[in-house]
Amino acid sequence: MDDDLHKLISEIYAIVGDGRRWTNVLDRFAWHIGAYGCIISEIDGIAGDRQIVTPYMSSNFDQDKINAYLKVYSDTEFKDQKRYEILSKAQDGVDLIREEELARGYEQEYFSRPSIKWLREAGVAERIGGLLDKDNLARARFSVHLKQPLTVEAHSSIRPLMQHIAKAIDLSRPVKQLEANQTRLMAGINRLRIGVAILDSFGRVELANDEFNRQVDAYSALSIDRERRLILSQDHDRQWLDQMVADVHKHGHFGARPRKEAITVGDDPDIANTAEIGALCIEIAPLERTDELGSRAFNGAVLYSLDTTQKVAFDPQLMAERYTLSKTESKLLGFVGQGLSNPEIAEARGVSVNTINAQVKALFSKTGTKNRTQVVRLMACYGNYYLL
Repeated sequence: MDDDLHKLISEIYAIVGDGRRWTNVLDRFAWHIGAYGCIISEIDGIAGDRQIVTPYMSSNFDQDKINAYLKVYSDTEFKDQKRYEILSKAQDGVDLIREEELARGYEQEYFSRPSIKWLREAGVAERIGGLLDKDNLARARFSVHLKQPLTVEAHSSIRPLMQHIAKAIDLSRPVKQLEANQTRLMAGINRLRIGVAILDSFGRVELANDEFNRQVDAYSALSIDRERRLILSQDHDRQWLDQMVADVHKHGHFGARPRKEAITVGDDPDIANTAEIGALCIEIAPLERTDELGSRAFNGAVLYSLDTTQKVAFDPQLMAERYTLSKTESKLLGFVGQGLSNPEIAEARGVSVNTINAQVKALFSKTGTKNRTQVVRLMACYGNYYLL
């Protein structure tokens, strides 16, 4: 079972480089826990224009039938989705919300719904769900449809797998944009606004895009030695990188909080990121095999590096709604997204640096972030377009 679990986790991270694997991964996940199938859904649009979409699902499901179900029962589904949010957002990890917990307080109304009766007639004995991204609640929700009520054994095996899926779906978004243009990762690597490096099992750089090479030249926090090994300047960062490359099980600790999953390279991430300190937000995913590197086992990793001093595209309206930002805070967020330092923002707005410093700290508090790098990483969750 341990070997099967390792293979499944490795297959989950293969999605980061190849989104075509989603159906197979969800099928294997469902088989592993004895479920009928799994669905990853998103909420598209805002306010009254919202709709639930299902970009990924197990092969057991029929997209037309899912669409028909959502069209008829959208009101009750949105009610349940809101309940998932309330029950889930208190902690970082991926939560498993069972139906009995979801229905608590209004059991009679919940279990008498036509939608629940429809699911029971379709052979679904129980459905459980959780948020895969609590930085952006609309982006990824996970539901498991069970053929029989959830057992203790299945319950204990699901959560760690969901944490890996949460990380994989977040890191696969740049590749998803490439694939929408019929371009695979290796072929389109230089089209990405973020730095990308393919590392072998020894941490050597097999392939890097132009943006990553620019970052190596610009920041002393990153370097490549004569043997092409990637070197991070800080000891704790080097230890983190070694662990991430060596052990697939080390990933996904923060589950549904991608802004916390990444590390900030530098001594003091609270310093305004006009300097090199605290500028790079690095994330990494295992890469054991990919068709583009041939059929041999690779056992390496793909590293993404976001330079938070660079302009980032995001949807300010979505962020303002999610974090209840004032007009002043939304405008401040826009300046941060342009890569401006606190002194540069103060000059643009005609106020003191101390005023901007206080407003930025208030922005940290409201968005649940600790520094500017986390803020920019969070902004990248809202409508970021990764392609040049």
